[in-house]
Amino acid sequence: MLGELRTALNDATATVCLAGAGLRKLAETFAGFPTQVGNADPQIHIGNGDPNQPESEVFANWRVSELVNQTVLNGPADTRLGHQWIVTFYAHWEEDIRPRLATAHGCGKDDIKLPLLGDLRWLRHCVVHRKGISRGFGEVLQWFGPGEGISLRGEHYAEFHRKFPWDELRLAPGAHEGN
Repeated sequence: MLGELRTALNDATATVCLAGAGLRKLAETFAGFPTQVGNADPQIHIGNGDPNQPESEVFANWRVSELVNQTVLNGPADTRLGHQWIVTFYAHWEEDIRPRLATAHGCGKDDIKLPLLGDLRWLRHCVVHRKGISRGFGEVLQWFGPGEGISLRGEHYAEFHRKFPWDELRLAPGAHEGN
């Protein structure tokens, strides 16, 4: 089970980091995109099929200038990817791993309390219910002060991985404090 959690953490972080790198590569490509006659800032359609055909399905679109601005390092798209990492990894912990770990330790899910994962819960709450605006520092993660936008960077992922309580997860709940 802890191996599965380690893999989930690795894969979630790798996905976010590689997606961010891919977005920046896409921005580089489109920054040199030839302009159309009479349209210096063409719209890029994302979907299925040719957007000029009635049967096409367009899910989203950005002008080239928006694509370049959205996908810069630490820009809006990186922020959204970080928010998705927070919500997705916390959901995996809370809805799958934590209950199974509690069963393995012969206790209730609420008995498994770890400050780092409590901080992740707090970040998730701010992302989901406060539009990504922090309400203050966590117990372990001193990343974002009150009123700051939550935007994860490489150093945040590195610190989270470094501080992950693998040894504590192997212990019975009496050894855990906080949440």
